[in-house]
Amino acid sequence: ISCAQGPVQIVKINSDQEGRDRYELDLKALRSILDKDGIRQKPLCVLSVAGATRQGKSFLLSIILQYLKNHGSSDWTHSKEKLEGFKFRGGSERETTGIYMWSQVFSMKTAQGKEVCVAVMDTQGTFDRYSMVRDSSMVFGLSLLMSSVTVYNVMRQVDEKDLHNLLLFSEYGSLAAGNDGE
Repeated sequence: ISCAQGPVQIVKINSDQEGRDRYELDLKALRSILDKDGIRQKPLCVLSVAGATRQGKSFLLSIILQYLKNHGSSDWTHSKEKLEGFKFRGGSERETTGIYMWSQVFSMKTAQGKEVCVAVMDTQGTFDRYSMVRDSSMVFGLSLLMSSVTVYNVMRQVDEKDLHNLLLFSEYGSLAAGNDGE
């Protein structure tokens, strides 16, 4: 696991002997990000973005990272830095599989002046051509369980289908949490 800034895969998808997908939390990778002095002693907010595949989740998170890297300053949009962060690109092929967390945790102050740590998490898109509904629901549900705040990224007006999918994803997440008890 590299110390350089970048995305670190914390939930991997591997196939078992029967060819079914298994979701594995990489505790070593997660600890490499969160088990550090200055983080353990503070409240942690995990921000994730989840939603349909190829809809800009990683791009949005890269913008959020730029804000966090500039410590939330009011002129963060005028930064001369090149937009860097989670991998994103045009096209129809997915970029993200599983769940990734940015290697750097950011210290921020709340409106009340309390210091908190902010971790940023990117998820595999739902409903791509490689995944079944179960797979999409499991990744989204796990993301909901692991996050303090989840942005449900929808590119158009939210409709009944989006709300139905959100309910389905949260139910799968609850099932996943209940199966292993972790």
